[in-house]
Amino acid sequence: MIKLKHNIALFATMMAFGVCSVSAEKSGVQIETVLSKSSGTEGTNSTQSVNSQPNSFVTFDFSQYHVESWDGKDSANNVQAHCFSGSMITGVEYNNVTIQTVSGSYLSEAVIYFSDSNAGDDGLRLVLGAGNEFSGTESFSSNGILDITDNGLSDVASLADGVFLTQFYEKIDDLNNSVDARYTSGTLKVHGIDLVANNNCMFVQGAEAGSDLSVDFSVEDYGDELKLHDDLQFNIVVTNLGSGNATNVVLNTQIGSNLKLQEFSCDDGTNTLERDAISSLSVQDIASSDSLNCVLSTKITSGGNIKPEITVTADNDIDNSNNYGIQSIAGVLVVVPVNNLLALAVLLFGIVLVTGRKNQV
Repeated sequence: MIKLKHNIALFATMMAFGVCSVSAEKSGVQIETVLSKSSGTEGTNSTQSVNSQPNSFVTFDFSQYHVESWDGKDSANNVQAHCFSGSMITGVEYNNVTIQTVSGSYLSEAVIYFSDSNAGDDGLRLVLGAGNEFSGTESFSSNGILDITDNGLSDVASLADGVFLTQFYEKIDDLNNSVDARYTSGTLKVHGIDLVANNNCMFVQGAEAGSDLSVDFSVEDYGDELKLHDDLQFNIVVTNLGSGNATNVVLNTQIGSNLKLQEFSCDDGTNTLERDAISSLSVQDIASSDSLNCVLSTKITSGGNIKPEITVTADNDIDNSNNYGIQSIAGVLVVVPVNNLLALAVLLFGIVLVTGRKNQV
């Protein structure tokens, strides 16, 4: 994430990258201007005199690292990062920033929020897709620097610690606890006074490329019920969402006491029949935007709940929040075989005897 300044009209020139689909009517107030504040009056969408004097900028590169927009402001799911420090944010500039929405989310609902370290409601909202009340994929450019004060708003000042925070959130959250939009390419410059990039922020231009592993853990359809000795198969997809190769990747799989491992195999050639091996199984490096597909084949050995889980790690993974998967399957049916009539008679007699004693009590 990064910035600068100039005297220029507010609304961005938009370039379509794909077909957009109109969604159903929403409840909630859309943001109509590219620059606005969470509290108070929105920007004017018109230029005024230049007041602030920027001397630096920081650049976010969404081609280097894709950023997801999840839920409403301040949700724990949201990306909120310390990407730069300084005294003042005075303007923004963006070139060919592509936003892809998910499901019925609108382009106008994806917000980039700049604030001081308190992350309060007095920060600056940047909505590249303002006015685009439809879903789809679009690319946006500002054609120059958008000065904050020139658009009827006050510059964003830091506190004594000099820290600025950047949060990606949804003005209207269509999918709770799920991704609503993604920033997939282009650059965003943040202009201001004495701004210095934090190179530990993965979408700051020039930061060391890191990996970001995400786990999708699912179970094959097993019909209406599960019984003792049934086979049960799980599918594991590990995707690298980061810009760098994931190195020293290790899968930690726990299947519990009521499953027997039959085979664990991956499409990189990894294969084992040993239960102990899957608790710390090294696999090949996973390239940026690539996936590793694995199959966990098991057999049910005892009744009760089944709760296999998997965790994946890598040396350079910069976000561990999506590295875990679990499946919970309840109610495995245990059938007691009756091999002859005598055994059946004994079983029925026992049931009648217990019932009779309960009634006497």
